[in-house]
Amino acid sequence: VRISNSDFGDGALEIRAFNMQVVCLNGMTRNSLMRQIHLGRRIPDNMLVQDDTWKADTQAQGLLVRDLVLNNMTKDSVLEHAKQIQLASNKSVDLESQIKMLPRKGVLKNECEDIKQTLMANKKSDGVQGEPTLWKLTQAITAVGNQTDDNRRKRELGEIAGQLLDSVK
Repeated sequence: VRISNSDFGDGALEIRAFNMQVVCLNGMTRNSLMRQIHLGRRIPDNMLVQDDTWKADTQAQGLLVRDLVLNNMTKDSVLEHAKQIQLASNKSVDLESQIKMLPRKGVLKNECEDIKQTLMANKKSDGVQGEPTLWKLTQAITAVGNQTDDNRRKRELGEIAGQLLDSVK
């Protein structure tokens, strides 16, 4: 799982499933398991809140995070993720037309060119060997993400790849 949070209240507590291919270290963020805005944003500034209220809210959030992580790590959940990867590995796609559609999903034009080059290089270290499948495309997207120093952009490309993978049912 990937957990993101903001200590300053300018972001949400979010838990998402995350896959990493060990061979090439490509990672993709999968479906959101939880997205919750901090309690502090819902409480009016002029309201006095007791410490036990904050503690109870924090404990409840902690327990929810624990349960979501544990549920995502069950045998059935892991097998379901593996099944989606297998389906994507068997789904042939026209890579050229898929790359043309990527800007609509948030991929920049220069990244599309990098994805195309990654697919053409067909390197095992990028996780893109084999037939033109949806899985190969998602791996090329995450391989391009791994080449950037911008961690936020890397996560965004991982999310785009995860959405493509989640589209296979």
